[in-house]
Amino acid sequence: MTPAPGSTAYPGRKLSLRAGFSSAAIQGCSRKSRVKSGAAGIVRGHTDIQARCDAQNRKLFTMTLKNTFRTGAMALAIGGLVVTAPAMGQYRQKIGNDLSKCSASSKSAVKVTVRGIESSSGKMRVQSYKGISSDWLEKGKWLNRIETPASAGTMVFCVPMPGPGTYGIAVRHDKNGNGSTDITKDGGGMSNNPSISIFNLGKPSYKKTRFTVGDGVTSITIDMKYM
Repeated sequence: MTPAPGSTAYPGRKLSLRAGFSSAAIQGCSRKSRVKSGAAGIVRGHTDIQARCDAQNRKLFTMTLKNTFRTGAMALAIGGLVVTAPAMGQYRQKIGNDLSKCSASSKSAVKVTVRGIESSSGKMRVQSYKGISSDWLEKGKWLNRIETPASAGTMVFCVPMPGPGTYGIAVRHDKNGNGSTDITKDGGGMSNNPSISIFNLGKPSYKKTRFTVGDGVTSITIDMKYM
């Protein structure tokens, strides 16, 4: 008796059903062949059918795998472009201090007035962060950075934001302009003017420094502190 389609006598056929091959291929594989009468002829007929099925399904299975991998790789590539590119673009943007971006018609920006700058030596650095624990004051997690020569007294900065949300601002006066933090000489300040001391290593909680930015310009004042 001819084995039932899909039985263990046709392992290749069973594979083709699972892999989702076309019905035409399955029907071609399962079509009965004429065999001579007698036990030997029946055995040869069954053997020929199984051999053709195995060869055909191996070829189809290989083609299916190639198409699957090709489609999957393309989806991953597209997904990577859609998801990762904007995320990378959010961070580490060095910009100039363009006060025109804090005009009445500007979108999502922070006008930062920094008071109490001790001297005109060195540089001022203003950095914005997302108002979340994982980003606040973490290396490489700043959004925008403005760096400009220091001027004693009061300075005003305009920091554009990606959009409405919760943010934090950190300001540092690098007195000797060497790019390194010298706690005993350099000055610092943050949004909401939290207490800064050697005990918290100049890193208050994000909960004390975050503030809300809307669609327009938000104005804040930061008072510099020196040890």
